[in-house]
Amino acid sequence: MEIFFLFFGAIFYISITLNIWLYIRAKERNNKKVFAKLALFVFSIVIVFCVFEYGILQLKFMVRKFGSLEYENIDRQLKLNALKNAKKNPYKFRVHPGSKQKKNKVKRIVVMGDSFVWGDGLEIKDIWSRKLAKRIKDTGYKTEVIDFGICGWSTSDQFKFLLNEGIKYNPDLIIWGFVSNDPDLRYDHRVTLENRIDTVFRLGLPFSYLFPRLRDFLRKRIEENLQKTKWFKHYGYAAWENRLYKKYRLKNYSDLIHKIALFLNKQEIPFFFVTLPNSPSANFVKKYSLIESIMKKNDVPFLDLYPKIKEKFGHIPKEDWKFELAANPANGHPGKKITRVYAEEVFKYLNEYYPEYLH
Repeated sequence: MEIFFLFFGAIFYISITLNIWLYIRAKERNNKKVFAKLALFVFSIVIVFCVFEYGILQLKFMVRKFGSLEYENIDRQLKLNALKNAKKNPYKFRVHPGSKQKKNKVKRIVVMGDSFVWGDGLEIKDIWSRKLAKRIKDTGYKTEVIDFGICGWSTSDQFKFLLNEGIKYNPDLIIWGFVSNDPDLRYDHRVTLENRIDTVFRLGLPFSYLFPRLRDFLRKRIEENLQKTKWFKHYGYAAWENRLYKKYRLKNYSDLIHKIALFLNKQEIPFFFVTLPNSPSANFVKKYSLIESIMKKNDVPFLDLYPKIKEKFGHIPKEDWKFELAANPANGHPGKKITRVYAEEVFKYLNEYYPEYLH
């Protein structure tokens, strides 16, 4: 099926070339029959495109397997609205951090993170740190929970913010959310084929505007298949993230964790790291094992939530993750079900190991 669609995409550009050639021939000879054949050929191509754009690509099984442009447009609008509101807050956080001055005798927990704490694809109430705050409040505790997170932040970015601004909020305890791309120290920029393929599609402007679903579908299928070849295997998100776990890069990440531990121990602020897997994918196992070794080496408390996510959601087929577990079908960030587990498990961990910060 994949080969068929790739072939279908190639047919479009072949047809454009053929149309141009037929047009030149017809103009040179002033041949009405050639013009008629040309018109019939163009009409048949347009019909095929319409069948895919308004029929096949909107069938339920196609949408479930490959997604749809409608999902992406909805997700894009959610992000725009979230960004608009975030601009009103200090540091462009989704949730206002409040006053730097703590209330008398009230403990303050800071949750450090990235888009998982910012809440990409979610309403504020569904962000895991907000659910944790609600869980603490519903239990009767007055402990305050503040979120420090921006989309795209790595552990390094989070630490810089903590040093320059976050420490001014006088946290009593820091919960550091770990996401699998957090070892990024900006040494290796992610490269994708998406923009390059889009440039090619823009050459056929009428096609791009008249058949956006088909254009989007073909672009993604072409990108996926090219990344499976030896020439383009280093392109894309997955390849980039895997490179973050090379031995010499993890050595640099370990050095960063060491600096964080030294700083917070000197400030006498307890902290721990918690993994935030957004699915029960087995890809997390090896990566988290490597990170756990780094944490142990630096005497940093570490809570791995992968076993719990696997236990809760391991029965769900992979093709259904984007519908069952993601923020929405076009956004792979953790959805409501996943964030509920994060909040509940971290709350249990706090009760067991840091009960003095819950009162």
